[in-house]
Amino acid sequence: MMPSRAILWNGWYIDAAFAGAIVLLTIGVYFAAVSPLVVSRAQARHQQMELARQRREAHDLSTAVANLNHELVDLQQAIDAGPVQLQPVHHINLRLAQINALAEECGMTIDEISPGEAIDGEHFKSVPIRVVAVGDYPTCTGFVHQFQQRFRDSRVIWLELNAGSPSEDVNHAKAVFNLAWYAAPTE
Repeated sequence: MMPSRAILWNGWYIDAAFAGAIVLLTIGVYFAAVSPLVVSRAQARHQQMELARQRREAHDLSTAVANLNHELVDLQQAIDAGPVQLQPVHHINLRLAQINALAEECGMTIDEISPGEAIDGEHFKSVPIRVVAVGDYPTCTGFVHQFQQRFRDSRVIWLELNAGSPSEDVNHAKAVFNLAWYAAPTE
């Protein structure tokens, strides 16, 4: 009976060696081929999810940009249709003539009218204008009121009324106006 046991023992040893080789081969194949495939698929899924997230974000940003562009067009149309249209700085002589005509309409006499140097701003230029005129108090206040109504692109920055001494005629007070005319920016 011994020989049959030896055969069984030898057969089992060969089967165990073969099973071990299969296990090692399986582990080798797993680490050499399957594991990298699993990892790469997981990375691919992660990248696909990241790509989908970035596409959603890009779509949302694109929609926001489109909405802002529509708002910008609407605002530009509102500005263009608005009551105040800024004139270019080279129209300064026309503006000075209009201020002079308004002063005469209000009953004031202009002694001096002089523009200053244009100051660049982000959305407009500001041109200071100094006006020295003679008139009584109601005439000066009428001029200021009419100026604000007629010239929406301008402001009275500072006003000085000098009635002089009591012996002088109070109907002829000297008025100094510092005005600001807002002109279109240079393009």
